Amino acid sequence: MFLLIRLRVALDTDELGTFYTDEDFQALFALEGHLSRPPWQLALVNVMQYTEGLTDRQAAEAVRSRIDWKYALGMQLTHFGFDFSVLSKFRSRLLNGEVVQLLLDKFLEQCSGRFRKVD
Repeated sequence: MFLLIRLRVALDTDELGTFYTDEDFQALFALEGHLSRPPWQLALVNVMQYTEGLTDRQAAEAVRSRIDWKYALGMQLTHFGFDFSVLSKFRSRLLNGEVVQLLLDKFLEQCSGRFRKVD
């Protein structure tokens, strides 16, 4: 995955750090309960999905089958992934909760000052 590789090179480390936490999305689950996956993982899947131009089905398959995605998501290699419909439900919560901008803001906040120039 190009984004993950660029992040690892830019950080010059094997530690990506935390881009999102469950607390960032706490307001989305106050009344309706929680999704089957941690919100921070679904947020990161959405970012990775966008960077690779994948459909929900393709992104869910990448979570199931790609080592680089499992690594970025902190999953065990044997993790079975999740159904693609979870991504759509999560995006609906983001839109209804009016926190879409949170994905970009948190990502940029974590990236600022952490990167060196990559040629």
